[in-house]
Amino acid sequence: MREIEVKILEVDKDAVIEKLKALGAKKTFEGKLENYYFDLPDKLFSNNKTVLRLRRQKNQSILCLKQSISNIGAKQMHEHETPVDYAKTKKLLTELGFEIIESLEKRRETWVIGKIHFDFDRYIGSKKKIPEFLEIEVPDTRQLFSIAKKLGFSKKDLKPWGANKLLRYYGIKR
Repeated sequence: MREIEVKILEVDKDAVIEKLKALGAKKTFEGKLENYYFDLPDKLFSNNKTVLRLRRQKNQSILCLKQSISNIGAKQMHEHETPVDYAKTKKLLTELGFEIIESLEKRRETWVIGKIHFDFDRYIGSKKKIPEFLEIEVPDTRQLFSIAKKLGFSKKDLKPWGANKLLRYYGIKR
């Protein structure tokens, strides 16, 4: 599956939610996400713009492999996800030689219109505060620019960033 998404920094969450409701959006999730990023000791994945993530969300765990396609206008990645048993998968990955290179926890609130997802994310436990931001994920870029405009955002507001670039923007070194 192709993932197309952008981040919009330092949004007025209440105002955006009112606009989302007016457009017919429904809230589908609110809670904590635990994300564990894995790589091999030689950084094969990181060096090839590939992400291997194990995520826990409530009673569900998902293993995800993302491979970068483009960061022009929007972050675009090939994404492969599968539900897994968290403990068994973490053990299997470490036995195969993978190491946890990063762990991030965040609070997320998700709203949906059709196949468009709007995630309000706030990182937990970071020594330096990162303001809550909005992530928009769409099936194609035309929908991205159209829905962003309806929410009052311009193309310059849309950041085609992953977590690393977001953290660097706020002065967090990894």
